[in-house]
Amino acid sequence: MRPERRRLLGVGGALLLGASAGWLARERRPDPGVPESARAALQALLASSMPDLAGLPQPLVGWRGHPLLINFWASWCQPCRAEMPLLDTVSRRHAGQGLRVLGIAWDTAENARAFLQEFPVSYPVLLADDAIAERLVALGNPAQGIPFSLFVTALGEIASLRLGAFSAQELDDRLEAILPRMGAS
Repeated sequence: MRPERRRLLGVGGALLLGASAGWLARERRPDPGVPESARAALQALLASSMPDLAGLPQPLVGWRGHPLLINFWASWCQPCRAEMPLLDTVSRRHAGQGLRVLGIAWDTAENARAFLQEFPVSYPVLLADDAIAERLVALGNPAQGIPFSLFVTALGEIASLRLGAFSAQELDDRLEAILPRMGAS
């Protein structure tokens, strides 16, 4: 191989390596469109405890260190009801990559239990605390609408958020785009 060609291949390889490293570094950062207040609200949420369906307090600190999809829902919310089977599928399909799913029901324990008896899910469900409305606003959901999903990196940063129900394709596309930067293996 001629020296000019070897040099050209070396420069091209270095450029490709540099571009790849830059892309990977960018992809692991949190979404820059997430307001600082949402970042602080997430840290407060992860430092709190919420009751499980039996009424026992569950500290959310145990969810740190893993990529996490937090979904706020209610039994009376039709889009939530339609979305839950998709979230259950995602929970099972991506568990091997380290993704964890957590449901937070903005509902009574009785209503949430009745719903989950009819439509069971494989991921844990906790009950929202009294500060849920304020938490939703602070997390970037001023309408306080549900379903509302947060995609949280293993480092405890918001990678993405979504107000409204996902279709199967939308959820797959979102996960494909952000799982690498969430710290999933």
